[in-house]
Amino acid sequence: MENKKTKIVLLLVGLGLLFTVLLLFAFQEKEKEKYSISFKAMNVPITIDIYDTNEKRAKEALEEAKEIYLTWEEVLKEDGELKTIREHSSKEENLTISSELYEFLKEGKSWYEKTDQILNIVDGNAYAAWKEAIAEKRKPTKKELKESTAIDTLRLLSNSKIENQPMNIQVDFIKMGFVTEKVAQLLEKKGISSYLINAFYVIRAGEYYQSDGNYLLKIGSAYENEEKNTLSSVRFENRAIATKTVYQNAYYLKDERISYYLNPTTKEPIDDKLSVVVIAEDSLTAEAIATTLFLLPVPEGQQFLAEKYPDVAASWSYVTEDGVNRKVSTENFFNYISY
Repeated sequence: MENKKTKIVLLLVGLGLLFTVLLLFAFQEKEKEKYSISFKAMNVPITIDIYDTNEKRAKEALEEAKEIYLTWEEVLKEDGELKTIREHSSKEENLTISSELYEFLKEGKSWYEKTDQILNIVDGNAYAAWKEAIAEKRKPTKKELKESTAIDTLRLLSNSKIENQPMNIQVDFIKMGFVTEKVAQLLEKKGISSYLINAFYVIRAGEYYQSDGNYLLKIGSAYENEEKNTLSSVRFENRAIATKTVYQNAYYLKDERISYYLNPTTKEPIDDKLSVVVIAEDSLTAEAIATTLFLLPVPEGQQFLAEKYPDVAASWSYVTEDGVNRKVSTENFFNYISY
């Protein structure tokens, strides 16, 4: 009798263990698969990696993400609505623009105050003068480098209207960070938390696709046909990295490389910076601050960051007045360094 009871108990225990194993297997988290898309938009190569358990959701999200970049490429093209504003070709007192461009201009204008009046998206006349002069294989004259356009020239009205004033909008200050953050928001809204968006000089990452670890990236020169010295190998997740370098959009006149970015006061090319790398919570903030730091002298940039954005990490590579290459970083930048 006792032997029979023992057998029944052992049988029940075995069935319990089997049920537990089956239950654990049924609820075991499915491993995330990698889904990718690569394309060119806004004049740069872009790669998006999604790590997800739902193939259909991931592939649909990749296509929608690509469409976002292509849509904004059309919105921000030089010969579209921006040309109408720039050339003042409309005679209407108020100009109706697309809701997308209106949103971009509103965001861009807000960064004027956020950067202590350094980032002025309507101050594009000097940039246009340099572009036109270089095309003619010369440098612009001082007369061609027109005075700055005041940020208040951009007057945003209701219903996607702006006051019709001639302005040369400088979209390159924030455009890639702005659009890349929209893609990140799309993925998050769809329930996709693990992703890596590489938009050339702006990189945006969600949470890491495994329970432990971080995305590892090498941050270096923007163009591979230049001397490419790796600045840093960084580990990060749920962050964005923006890089501004002397090579991005640079002009070449005979044997001289001319920086695209201009001193806000003199309108002359900035020749002391080699690169600025910024790590922030989102890609728009990262690029806006990276541009600002590239425009400011290094000591002023350090002070600006310490006073207004102490949580943002940054690293500068620059040339001293004596011609010596230097590198300086904020203390929190080293939290991301991979040794």
